[in-house]
Amino acid sequence: MLELDMDRYFPVVDKRPSPESRGEERADRILSIEFAGPVTALAKVQCAIGEKAFTDLLSLVFVDGRWQIIAKVFHDDIKPAK
Repeated sequence: MLELDMDRYFPVVDKRPSPESRGEERADRILSIEFAGPVTALAKVQCAIGEKAFTDLLSLVFVDGRWQIIAKVFHDDIKPAK
């Protein structure tokens, strides 16, 4: 298990080359969104970065006119070679 606050997480993401810069096709999917009320929701999404396929569980709140992620838990698997 790895726990990172935003100050430690964003630099990791910023250093990672984007899939677009590596010529990779995006394969992101929203699997589900469950609303707990008008300003709170949970989303389950899938995305791929390099050889890793991620399933993210996102807690969202609607603040200042936009949805924002306030917590993220994820699982990743290595994609099988084609």
